[in-house]
Amino acid sequence: MVSVERLKREKKRRAALSIQATDRIDHIKSVPFAQQLALIEDPSRRKAGLCTRRAGKSVAAVVYLLLVALMFPRCRVAYVGITRQAAKDVVWHELEKVCRAFGIRAVFNASTLRVALPNGSEIFVVGAHNERSIETLRGKAFRLVVVDECASYGRHFEPLIHDVLRATLIDFSGTLCLTGTPGAACTGYFHDVTTKDRGFSVHRWSLVDNPHIAGARDEIALVLKENGWDESNPTFRREYLGLWAASLDLMVYKFLESRNTFTDLPGGEYGHVMGVDLGYNDAFVISVMAYSLERPESYLIDQYAQSELLPSEWRTTIEEYAARYKPQAIVVDAGGLGIAYVEEMKDKWALPVKAAEKTKKPAYIELMNGDLLSGRLKSHTSLTKFADQMTQLQWDDKRPGIKEHPDLPNDRCDATLYAWRECRHHMNFTAPPGPALGSREFLAQQEQRYRESALRRGRLGSLTEQERYLRESDAQLRRSQGPY
Repeated sequence: MVSVERLKREKKRRAALSIQATDRIDHIKSVPFAQQLALIEDPSRRKAGLCTRRAGKSVAAVVYLLLVALMFPRCRVAYVGITRQAAKDVVWHELEKVCRAFGIRAVFNASTLRVALPNGSEIFVVGAHNERSIETLRGKAFRLVVVDECASYGRHFEPLIHDVLRATLIDFSGTLCLTGTPGAACTGYFHDVTTKDRGFSVHRWSLVDNPHIAGARDEIALVLKENGWDESNPTFRREYLGLWAASLDLMVYKFLESRNTFTDLPGGEYGHVMGVDLGYNDAFVISVMAYSLERPESYLIDQYAQSELLPSEWRTTIEEYAARYKPQAIVVDAGGLGIAYVEEMKDKWALPVKAAEKTKKPAYIELMNGDLLSGRLKSHTSLTKFADQMTQLQWDDKRPGIKEHPDLPNDRCDATLYAWRECRHHMNFTAPPGPALGSREFLAQQEQRYRESALRRGRLGSLTEQERYLRESDAQLRRSQGPY
């Protein structure tokens, strides 16, 4: 039986802990500046923060998560990033830093990306790039979920909000907070949330409001001068003013669903090529392209993507797809594994495997964009996640046309690029319809081509050119009539 004195001591201890927790919470609240604190203390259960780069939204997210986790013992809160690695890069070290600064004895598990606080609360850090990561949130009750970089998600973002995250917030009337910087494509759920009445309380601030960025206005003036921009430049408006402004030149791929999708593969004989992007945290992806020498188009007919697969599972999946499609080539980007790993795959698996050429990637992207713009590259309408990635992937604004944005997934695009480069659809030799060789119409057509060519070179009046034309015409006529 527990003695009365022991109960009194325990009550006193808990009261002291409560006072310490209250003091700590008050101290932590001194970290955010006015605009950050306004977002955190907004009583709305649905709110959004639309910010510029370096505005301090990541710090606001960390402080918000810690405050709620400390105020409500044994609760769960979550930070969701565009990918698992991006989420870790943004908040993990910041969480460690704040916990150290305020003496919070938290336990950080780097393998699961979970933080356990002394009061029994947990902070989850997850990526939203695949279903397996999101499934870790299902069946759990959260008091707060912060979703970051919301402009970078595809069409699966709204189902993620409605089908998964909203349900996790029901038990405790939890809060959903969406944050991000305006994107180059003025579409999507986050665009609508921050520009239309979707029931969200929207907060806006920029790096100028961040008191920890010294000389922000001078830095902005320097950016304008160095780039030759004025304040109407779309990139400047997004990155430094926090305003939505379309800028299609920052999109890596010129993919348009109305132009670059198909439902039924046209009849004919097709060869197949597989492109493979290896990954563990980022998805392992296989893209299967089909092409015919009778047609100028190439077709993405199938795609597989799954993260957290082991090398033995890579092999099983590649062999399964190779048996199904009998590809003429399998192009693999081994990433950090190197060419030696690809050679081992080739020797041991007896498959037509070759390493992806990556040194000229921007040039090949431009060539692929040529096929996209002309409608010669098409994706099956069922491959919506590929279409999402194609329409969301942007260049790094510091190195446009050279380096893709490091925080945006590109695995599906890369695997397709590797496969597309090995397609031979551009080698089709089907001649366009025209007049019969040697006919009057044919000779008239040749004459017109000669005149246009000679006129461009300023040599139409040259007797030598005229004689050469006559000789070529006579030779064409003789060939068309045969030896008799």
